Amino acid sequence: MQGWSYTQGVIPELGTFVDLLKVYKDGKRSLEDRKHAQKHLIASKMILNPVKDVKVTLSQLVRFIQDMEGSKCKLDLRGLVQGDRIQRFITFFGSRAASNTTANRCKDLTLFCQWLLERKDLLDEWTTIQATKRFLRHRRNVKRQQYQVEKNSAKTDAELLAEGQWLTKEELQQLYVKLLKNLSEVNPSSAVTKKQAREFQKNLLTLCIFALGGQRLELVLSFTILNITKNLEEEYLLKPPREKVIRANCFGGVPVPTYLGRLFFFFKEHIRPLLVSKEVVLSMWINRRGNPMEDGTFRSLLLDIVKRCLGQRKKITLIAFRRIIPSLIWDDDITILGLEPDTFLTHYAGLVNTSKRVLKEHYIRLTCRKKQQKLIQAIEDSLFDTPESKMLKRKLTAQNSSLSNKRIKIQAISANPTLLKLQRMQMENARLKRLLFQHGIKY
Repeated sequence: MQGWSYTQGVIPELGTFVDLLKVYKDGKRSLEDRKHAQKHLIASKMILNPVKDVKVTLSQLVRFIQDMEGSKCKLDLRGLVQGDRIQRFITFFGSRAASNTTANRCKDLTLFCQWLLERKDLLDEWTTIQATKRFLRHRRNVKRQQYQVEKNSAKTDAELLAEGQWLTKEELQQLYVKLLKNLSEVNPSSAVTKKQAREFQKNLLTLCIFALGGQRLELVLSFTILNITKNLEEEYLLKPPREKVIRANCFGGVPVPTYLGRLFFFFKEHIRPLLVSKEVVLSMWINRRGNPMEDGTFRSLLLDIVKRCLGQRKKITLIAFRRIIPSLIWDDDITILGLEPDTFLTHYAGLVNTSKRVLKEHYIRLTCRKKQQKLIQAIEDSLFDTPESKMLKRKLTAQNSSLSNKRIKIQAISANPTLLKLQRMQMENARLKRLLFQHGIKY
C-alpha cells in the first residue's frame, strides 16, 4: 500500500484535515509531554503522531479507489464522496477485516465527513456527505454489535491455553516467582554489567504489568523517572502520566507495593545509568541505543520474557496481559473483606482506569457464558439432583471420557504417519502370532 506522502500528493487537502485533527488531539496532551517527546526524552512515537490510524484509513481509501477505477482517475475531495465510493470501500474492507477494525475505520471516516460538511466549497454536496455519514454511523454500530457476537462465541480459556495464548493462575504465579528470582540475582553491592542491567530492566518492566494490578501497557511504557515518588513514611506512589482516558480515581497517585518501590529506586539509581546515553532522558525504560524505549521494543521484550519463563509454546497476545488478571479475579471471586463483589469490581476498575461496564464487556473473558454456567449448575443442584443422579452422572462422565480418550488416540495415530506404520506392524505381528499358534508353533 502507498504511504501517507503519496496520498497527500494525490489530494493535498487531506493534509489540512489531518493537521487540524492533530492539533485537536495534541490539545489533550500536556504541553510538557509534547516538549519532552520532541526532544526524545520520553517514548515519543504515539505522542508525535496521534493521527497515525487516520492516515492509514485515508491512504487505504485512496488506494482502493485507484485500484477499482484505475490509477489515472482524477481524485479530489469532491470525488471522494461522489458515487458511493466511501460506502463501497467500507463494504469491501468489512468483508476482509476484523469487525472491530472496520468499526474504527468507520469512526475515522465519520470525523472526515464532519470536516467536509464544514467546508464552504462543498455545500452543494451537503446531502451526499450527510448520507455517507449516516451510512458510516450505521455500519459502525453493526460492526460493533458483530464484534460482541464474535466475542461471545470466542474461544474458551481452555482452548486459548491449549494454543499457548492464555495463562492459568498457576502459570501466572510461576512467572511472578521467576521474575522475582531473576531480579534478586543482581547483587547491589557488586558491579553490574550492561548485559545484567538490560536483563534487570526486562524483568522489572514485566513485573510492573502484574504487580500494579494489570495497568495498560501504554501507561507502563510511559513511566518516567519523575513518576515514582516516596514520602517520609516510605510509602511509594506512582503519579500516572497523561493517559488516553483521564484517570478519575487517583488521589495523589497509585500506591506501589514497598518491595516494587524499592526495586524502582534501585533501578533508577544504579541500573538505569548504565543504559542511558544522555542524562537528560526522562523515560524510565531505555532501549539498546540508550534512548527512550518505544512501543515495538517494549512489546517484543514482554513476549520474550514470557516465553523464556514459561516455554516457547507460549504465544501470548499483548491484549491478553490486560485481560488475564481481571478474568482470574472474576473466576476466583476475589474481594476485600466487607465489600460486595460488585463493589470490589468497581474499585478495581478505578485502579486500572476503566469502568465496570468496560471491564466486563472487554477485559473479563466470557463473563456472560460463565454466569450462565453457574446458573445452570444452580438449577440442576436445587431442582434435579439426588444422590442417585449424581452417581449416574459420574458414571456417564467416566464412560464418555474413556471413549473420548480412545477417539483422540485414534485421531493422533491417523494424523502421524510414523505412528500409523507402527500400528500396522503391531497388527501384522499379532496376526502372525495367531497363525503360528494355530499350527502349534511357539513364537
